[in-house]
Amino acid sequence: MSKKQIEIEARTPDAFLTGSERILKWVEDNIAVVGGIFGAILLIGLGWLGYGQFNDFQERRATKAIYAAQMNLNKQRDQVAKDENERLEKLLKEMKDKGAKDLPQKEDSKADFEAVFAGPAQEVEKQIIAHKSTKAAAIAAIDLAGLYLDQKKPDLAAALLAQVDGGDSEIIRALVKMQRSTVAMELGDYNRAISGFEDLAGRSGVEFIHAEALLKAGLCYERLEQMDRAKDLYTRVSTEFGESESGRTAKNYLRLLQLNSAEKTPEQKNNKG
Repeated sequence: MSKKQIEIEARTPDAFLTGSERILKWVEDNIAVVGGIFGAILLIGLGWLGYGQFNDFQERRATKAIYAAQMNLNKQRDQVAKDENERLEKLLKEMKDKGAKDLPQKEDSKADFEAVFAGPAQEVEKQIIAHKSTKAAAIAAIDLAGLYLDQKKPDLAAALLAQVDGGDSEIIRALVKMQRSTVAMELGDYNRAISGFEDLAGRSGVEFIHAEALLKAGLCYERLEQMDRAKDLYTRVSTEFGESESGRTAKNYLRLLQLNSAEKTPEQKNNKG
């Protein structure tokens, strides 16, 4: 047979079938190896599927348990907000009837924490800790820590946030760190708070919290009496995020810094320098 004939026959269907048969024979001869490969692929696929389904189940279960506990706490919060609104409406009516022009002095109208919030909050904490590896628990912890901060209980907020991290969600992890840094600021640990805020302000993917993180870092510098650094951050926030709530707040802080600086005597300025 000539070389040309061999080349022609190699392109015929019979030649292809012969090649396929050789592959099938190799599979038959090496069935244990092939079976192991496909078995491993199948197990990996099922593992990922099972892991995802398990996580979904855990999240659903955590959400249900935490929400049930939050119902009583939220009722208390709603009632406190309603009472406060009624108090303010009554006060404004009295002012109007008396023809008063000056606004009343601001009062501390916080509810009695132990009497109103402590019991329901502890129930929510129990469910958060019971499901602490879930995203639902991290979100609930951020919310509850906010209540603790509002009620001047930063120690409780710090202890709670230490229990969660946000799991595999970068956004939730960032929000947890934001709240932890805010708690550190309220506890007077300004350097740790600054470290957290500035780290968040440099992260991609969480740009929505950059303005607030920079603003709070500025507040920390101001409380450390590092006014130049505070001014730099307020200026940056008011410039880069001027239309946001944080940007408008930064502009107000800048004006206050300027007013305070203008009121100081030359001796005071030299001492700060």
